[in-house]
Amino acid sequence: MNTRNVAAGVLKTSVFFVFVFFFSAIVGFHNYYSAVDVIIPLLEKMRYDIFNPTSQLSTAVNVFMNNLSVSLIIYLTGITVALPILVVSFNGFIVGFFARYSLLHDEIGLSFFVKGVLAHSIFELPALFIAASSGLRVGTVFYSLLFEVLEKRLRGEQYNLKQKITVLKKRMNEGVAVFISIVLPLLLIAAFVEVYITAWLLGIY
Repeated sequence: MNTRNVAAGVLKTSVFFVFVFFFSAIVGFHNYYSAVDVIIPLLEKMRYDIFNPTSQLSTAVNVFMNNLSVSLIIYLTGITVALPILVVSFNGFIVGFFARYSLLHDEIGLSFFVKGVLAHSIFELPALFIAASSGLRVGTVFYSLLFEVLEKRLRGEQYNLKQKITVLKKRMNEGVAVFISIVLPLLLIAAFVEVYITAWLLGIY
C-alpha cells in the first residue's frame, strides 16, 4: 500500500465532505424554525441514551461507541455513495441548527455553542470526514469497475474479473487501514475530550 497516495486520495475526498458539512450547517441554521419540533426531541433522546450523570467514564464510552457506530455505517455503506453524504449532511444540519438555537436563547448565547462544539469537534469532525471519504472511495472504485465490465461485455470484449476484484479489495483494505490507524484514535480522543473538557466547560460535571 502506497501510504502517500492513499493519504492524498483520502484528503481530496475529505475536502468534498467538508463542503457538504458546512453547506448543511448553513441549511440547518436557516431552517431552524421548520425543524425545531423534530430536532429538539431527537437531541433530547440522544442525550438521554448517551449521558450518564453519575459516571464520566461511562458517558465517554457511550459517546465513543455511538460515534464509532456512525463512522462504521458511513464507511461500510460507501458503496451506496449517497448514505455517507446523507450522514455528513445530517451532522452539519445539527451543528447549524444548534448554532441558531444558541443565538436565539439569551440564557445560552454563542459562547455556549462554542464551548459545546469546538473542543471535541477538532477531533470528531476529521474522523467523520475521513470515514466518509474512505467509504466513498470504495464506492467510486466499485462503480467504476462495474461500468467498465458492463461496457466490455456489451462490446463483446475480454475482461479480467479477478483483476477487477483485486483492485476493489485493495481499495477496501486501504480504507480499513485508514479507519483503524486514524479514525479510531480520533474518535477515542474526541469522546474523552467531549466528556472531560467540553462537559467541564459547560458545567455538566
